[in-house]
Amino acid sequence: MGSLNQVTLIGNLTRDPETKNLQSGDSVTSCGIAMNKHWVNDQNQKQESVTFVDFEIWGKKGEAVAQYCRKGKQVCVVGELKMDEWEDRETGQKRSKLKVRAFSVVFLGSKADDEGGDQQQGGRQQQGGRQQQGGQGRDDDRRARSGDGVDQGRGQPQGGGRQPPQEEVNFDDIPF
Repeated sequence: MGSLNQVTLIGNLTRDPETKNLQSGDSVTSCGIAMNKHWVNDQNQKQESVTFVDFEIWGKKGEAVAQYCRKGKQVCVVGELKMDEWEDRETGQKRSKLKVRAFSVVFLGSKADDEGGDQQQGGRQQQGGRQQQGGQGRDDDRRARSGDGVDQGRGQPQGGGRQPPQEEVNFDDIPF
């Protein structure tokens, strides 16, 4: 009988992805993902557990993950389980670790989730999904001049209209 080695994990990145270029010319990107589980126990108390799994993704797909994803980003990782084995340099003991070799990583969540909160990025401050530099945000000025229908005070469309959906990057749409 055959076997199947495939996993699908949805969670948040535990650290920024790190890409290494190998002497062979290949590149590998490594990161970790955390999956939370919530439940109520018999005493009616809320419980939570977190599972941490490291994964790697090779080539251009890995480079795209490193370019577009940061710690906290929600992703879906599809791949296979892989056992890494090595000898500890200090103790000489054999060590092993189970991780996922990813075939694909799909970016989940919205762009506002990525920009949310008050984050400092490259000298510009992100506030509520809008970039601001100095006193008044340049994006707000641009929106006001372009007349795109966004009320600057509340960030809501004028006239009760809906904002267009934000695009998500899907690896299946990237030609590599």
